Order: sequence, then C-alpha cells, then structure tokens
Amino acid sequence: MTEHDGRTQGNRVDTFQAGYTMEALRIFERAIDGMPVGYASGESAKGLGTPEGKRALELIRRQADFIMHNLMRKDGLVENGYTIGQGPDQDEPTLLAQLGAIRGLTAAFLATKDEAYRDAARLVYEAMDRHFWDQKWHVYHTGETEDKYTPWLAGALSGVFRVALQNLNNDQADETAKSLDRETIISRYVDFYDRIVDGPTLQEGMQASEFWDTGDVYIKGKKLGNTDRDHVPQVQAAGGPYGVAPVLRTVKVNVGSGNK
Repeated sequence: MTEHDGRTQGNRVDTFQAGYTMEALRIFERAIDGMPVGYASGESAKGLGTPEGKRALELIRRQADFIMHNLMRKDGLVENGYTIGQGPDQDEPTLLAQLGAIRGLTAAFLATKDEAYRDAARLVYEAMDRHFWDQKWHVYHTGETEDKYTPWLAGALSGVFRVALQNLNNDQADETAKSLDRETIISRYVDFYDRIVDGPTLQEGMQASEFWDTGDVYIKGKKLGNTDRDHVPQVQAAGGPYGVAPVLRTVKVNVGSGNK
C-alpha cells in the first residue's frame, strides 16, 4: 500500500510508487548482501544471501507479479493504481504511471534475472511510446488534463530512458520493436532535453540557468548570457538583480493533451 498513517494501512497501490519501491528494494538487497551499489555496478556479482536480502527479493517478485497480473491492460499500458476491494483505477493512464512500472519491472528483472519481467517492461515501454508520443511535436504527452512537466516527471522519464538504453533495448535477433531500437531511444532522449529541459527559447525551458563551466563562456563586463546557445541562460543572466539558481522548474507543453 502507498500510505500508512502510523496506525492504519491504506488500501490503494499507486503504480509509480510501487515501481520505485521495487527499485529501492533492489538497491537494499544489493547493499545488505554485500554487492556493489550504483549505476551498472557489478550487476552479475553474487551476494551473501542474507535473510533480509532474500526477503527483499521475495517482495520484489510479489510486487512485479501484482503489476503484471492486476495493473497491465490489454493494450500494454498500466493503470495508475489499484484499490483493494475495488480494483484498478478507472481514469486514463498517465505517463508517470508507465514510467514507474517500467522502472519497477526492470528492477525486478535485474534483481531476479527473470526475463518475464524484462519482457513486461518492454511491453509497457512500447505501449507508452505508442500512446503518449506526439509525432509532430516530438514530446510525450503526460496523460493529464494539462501537459505539465514537473521536475519529478522529468527525472522519472530521464531514468527510464537510461534503463531502456542499458537493459531493455533490442539486443536479440527476435526483438524488433521500433521504439526500443537504440537509435530511437537516443533520439527521444535528445528531443526531451532539447524541447523540455533546455526549451525552445531562453524563457521556456525547464532548467532555469546553468553555471559557466557547462560550456558557456563568461567574460566580466560583457553581457553574453548564453554563449553556447542551448537556450539555458547563465546564472547572472537568468533574471532578477542576483540571477537565478540552476534549478528545474515546472513547464507546460502547449500542444494539447491528446496524441494529435
């Protein structure tokens, strides 16, 4: 369950939270069993097999099986959540839910080496790309009333692009999904940063500013502001008397919420 008030357990499973819980359990299992922890760190290492590690693997399997059997729809998308006693959510699936499921199922595959979880993650990724990708504007719709990208959503999408490149891409002769070709994933990744993070203009991107050591050139006394022309202003040129910190901010994508 997603929530617990200290006395009573809730009755709803949020798909995004469930997926990231599985990733957290994967990291915990590696740490408690004495294996390297980090991005792509000794994935094939053999752990100590502690009781705590075995319990974590059991929980990962149960969570992954629940997603596959109770949240996956016939079209490959996953529902946003599930309420005990009522069933899956009935509202339209969101991009955030798909990202959580992909991350969680990939974590289950990495932790257990069970290919069924990788196959399921690939199916959700394919469905996500088919349902949410806007061919004209080269962005993913969010599935919400407004296409708003929060830093939370941007981080989740960036993480899924990474695991797609490392763990889900077509690396077998019988894997032919266009959306999971490395070139397609990379192009989506680039479009995401160009159109959402950097933005189409200096005022419209998610990243508010950047330091001078990221490719920009700062010359005292000159008002350069964006010498690398990536639509991300330098800190001192981002607005206000003292500039703007290099943080991510929520942006709205004005292309509608339907896949047009």
